[in-house]
Amino acid sequence: MAAPAVTHTDRLSLTLFLAVVAHALVILGVGFTGIATKQPQTSPLIEVTLAQLPAAETPEDYDFLAQADQDGGGDNPERQRPREAAPAAASTATGPAFSETTPPPAATSPQSRPQVASRETPAPQSRSSSTPPAPQPQPPTAAELISSSRQLAQDIALERALESVSARYPSKRRIDARTKAHDAAEYMRQWVEKVERIGNLNYPEEARRRGLSGSLILEATLRPDGSLVSVRILDSSRHPVLDQAAMRIVHIAAPFAPVPPSVLAGNDLLVITRTWEFIHDKGLTTQD
Repeated sequence: MAAPAVTHTDRLSLTLFLAVVAHALVILGVGFTGIATKQPQTSPLIEVTLAQLPAAETPEDYDFLAQADQDGGGDNPERQRPREAAPAAASTATGPAFSETTPPPAATSPQSRPQVASRETPAPQSRSSSTPPAPQPQPPTAAELISSSRQLAQDIALERALESVSARYPSKRRIDARTKAHDAAEYMRQWVEKVERIGNLNYPEEARRRGLSGSLILEATLRPDGSLVSVRILDSSRHPVLDQAAMRIVHIAAPFAPVPPSVLAGNDLLVITRTWEFIHDKGLTTQD
């Protein structure tokens, strides 16, 4: 079976019933009371009084607690608390329990600090007044002038001595068959061609007639303009005729072409070292 349908009248009746119940609760004053909270029990207080004059005997009936026994006295019918020691007397009592605590000194307020600093700190002065004037340059004395002149003379003498040493021992650029620099190798090639041509034209007749052959190492030093400075034999051929012929051929071939600055590379002289070979049936050649 299908459930009965809820009509609008049923909803209205339920709403009216709930409203009547709510108003009845308000009118009848229905309320709720909370459970009372149990108060904590406080412990009984014990009052202790410091006795000023202790008694020799313990009283049978006492009314107050003190650190020592004391009998009451006087003509006052009411019970009163025994008097405690005066503050002055308490200050003389021994022990830390009866000492009076000295209160800490009051802290300085933040506002007072700037005032103290302002009194202690001197007032800033202007920079112009505190800056001392620049000292005026003093003229050199006679002793200083003499010392400066002596130093200048020493410098000039040293420079001249260095120039003399440089002239006596000039720097040299050395090239040989192992030189790979383009400019130096080209100058070497031209020098070799001229020496071999002059050497074959002036080949020693005595060496040819005697059939002498041999090799030697010769060193020639040139100035930048190509003129000859010196010639010497580094390794002899064991034939004086061939050694003398090689040196004579270099003197005949001089002067040579000017030495380019790129070949000198900042040096004063150019030194060329070559191996000379004399063969009686072939002539003169130079090699490594």
